[in-house]
Amino acid sequence: MRSEALSMQEHYDNSNSTSSIGALITAFLEHCRRERNLAANSIAAYAQDLAEFRRFLKPETEPVAIRPEVLAAYRDHLSLGRRAAPATVKRRLASLRVWCRWLVRISRVEKSPFDGIQLTVQLPKRLPRCLDPEEVSRLLSRGVRGPDSYLAVAMLVTTGIRVGELASLRTSRIDPFRGAVRIIGKGNRERTVYVTDGGLLGQITERIGESDAPLLRGQSGSAMSTAAIRRLVVAAARRGGLRRRVTPHMLRHTAATLLMERGVDVRIVQQLLGHRSILTTQLYLHVSDAMLRSAVANADVLSNLRGRCEP
Repeated sequence: MRSEALSMQEHYDNSNSTSSIGALITAFLEHCRRERNLAANSIAAYAQDLAEFRRFLKPETEPVAIRPEVLAAYRDHLSLGRRAAPATVKRRLASLRVWCRWLVRISRVEKSPFDGIQLTVQLPKRLPRCLDPEEVSRLLSRGVRGPDSYLAVAMLVTTGIRVGELASLRTSRIDPFRGAVRIIGKGNRERTVYVTDGGLLGQITERIGESDAPLLRGQSGSAMSTAAIRRLVVAAARRGGLRRRVTPHMLRHTAATLLMERGVDVRIVQQLLGHRSILTTQLYLHVSDAMLRSAVANADVLSNLRGRCEP
């Protein structure tokens, strides 16, 4: 790790242009691609977040000039000036924190400016949106059209994998005998999910040939893009008569909620979804509680008893 920092430092010292914020952002993105082996979507998110910060700074700003008060001003700029959603502000700051930590690693700054300030972003308490069992049934029975549409929707709603994970899934990672599917998730972390439905597993098995290939393929034969999978999901929801817009991430929430409601332990759900923190998975406990409260309210037990007891 130290040799990496020294080699990078030599590279920067030998160039007059790489001390700029833009050059350091470019170098960080290259580090994420080569050294950390991050997914393309993750690198694109870092690029977008850091580009926003670069636009906020004056062109001549040097890394050492990024102090805690600059971070506080940037947070206020995002929240008040740009009126960005709290979740967006939080992500922008999280990406910036990682970049600043990297600047310390390569000795571009002595310490991260985040060390001198506690930036808080108040997030609204929102429960994950998900479909109820009836909506899932309509989506699968009336909404899907064609094998690609069925595979995309069924895989998302039964395994809870992310749309990017599904788009990059290759047949070599599937064990048709055990129904085991190896997923390469965020941070290049690997986990295993399982397909237990015989019909779905049969359709997957049909796509496993002698050569490795994407499970979902576009017209050109290459891996289907995340955008194409999203379009399949939206179209299936429309044909299924669902009135709200359905996204792949909503199907991920749905998979987690259905598992929890059927008594699957929260730590097992955490492992299946690839959550680093159990706190993220515990959100679905609240979803189940909300549905439980709704079911009790709809039953209206006391009103029914009161009607029977009246003379």
